[in-house]
Amino acid sequence: MPVQYTNRKGKIYFLHEGSTKKGNLKYTLSQSKEGALNIIPEGYEIYENPNAQVFLRRIKPKLIKKTEEILVKEKLIKLIEQKYCKLTIEKKTITIYLADQDVEKIREIWKNTPRAQKEGVEVLIDQEITYSPVIQLVLQSQKERLFVVKIVDYEEGNRMWEIVNTPDRLEYLIPIISEEIDIETYYSFPF
Repeated sequence: MPVQYTNRKGKIYFLHEGSTKKGNLKYTLSQSKEGALNIIPEGYEIYENPNAQVFLRRIKPKLIKKTEEILVKEKLIKLIEQKYCKLTIEKKTITIYLADQDVEKIREIWKNTPRAQKEGVEVLIDQEITYSPVIQLVLQSQKERLFVVKIVDYEEGNRMWEIVNTPDRLEYLIPIISEEIDIETYYSFPF
């Protein structure tokens, strides 16, 4: 049976093998079932980013402990459940993404549409909402488990990450995250 993956938008992807211009092996995911592989190569995983793009990538070691991931998720659980927020964990960084659209306003607008009646509002939100990175928690000291908080700043269209604290333990940085993720203020800015 071919390897398949369904992303949050409901699109089904199949794993394929190909080669680069130099003849090296490469893997891709596409919506074509024809010629799909039956197994994921050893040392690889299927990864879906917050905007539902799907990739095959090498499995990377994570330096973030499960307890640290849980601590951040517990703080953001309401926003995650309401689809305002997504997290990614890469090596030594926890990245917090916020929805580019005001999800509650979108729910209100879409709730009575024929498409929402047929498919469900939450399905539509999964299909349409996009996310942008806004905060990173970066592990600075693996031994002492010290993190810094980086906040995104867009200068002349370029994404810049600005460190807003000295290294500290994650539990002490949670209030900084709370201050920065103020949904009412975030969606009140005219874009």
